[in-house]
Amino acid sequence: MCGPGLLEEIATPIDRRERELLECLEHHRDGACQSEEKGRSPWMTIHRRTVGGCTVWVAAHLRVRHTPTAEESAKHQAMKERIARAAERHGLHAEVEARSTDGRIRTDVLVTGDDGRRIGWEAQYSPITAGTVRRRSRAAAEHGIVPLWVTDTNRSRPRGSTEPWLSVRMIKVRSARGC
Repeated sequence: MCGPGLLEEIATPIDRRERELLECLEHHRDGACQSEEKGRSPWMTIHRRTVGGCTVWVAAHLRVRHTPTAEESAKHQAMKERIARAAERHGLHAEVEARSTDGRIRTDVLVTGDDGRRIGWEAQYSPITAGTVRRRSRAAAEHGIVPLWVTDTNRSRPRGSTEPWLSVRMIKVRSARGC
């Protein structure tokens, strides 16, 4: 795994490299790590630090870049439920927050047809990089899942992303009392 330029690549400041280049080993193995429970990201950075006149490499979890609001969480949940209900209404199997057997990927809604073909729906409402979309889509494909990203806004879809995207308009429903 070590090759020419590896140290330079992983030591590049986070603002000049892909954010999800280094993954916490605990997260990689188990799908979650203790730092995530404390509000940190599973993604890591390394930097040099001088301690007692000796320079050492220090790894640290990155901060969560975007904390979803309650509204976004509800919107994300509503989209997942909508996809699952539609799939099941048409006789397909739907699993919300499906995790691969090796724990490397988690799909918002995994829809499986009678023929065994699987589509991994990813509801995306917060900004995301094209590199992250490509990496996650590639990981899904390696697990036999066709990725399909869904949003209701072009703000979420990154420029340069060639992955399949679907735009779905969510309708707000008001109660009779709220009209």
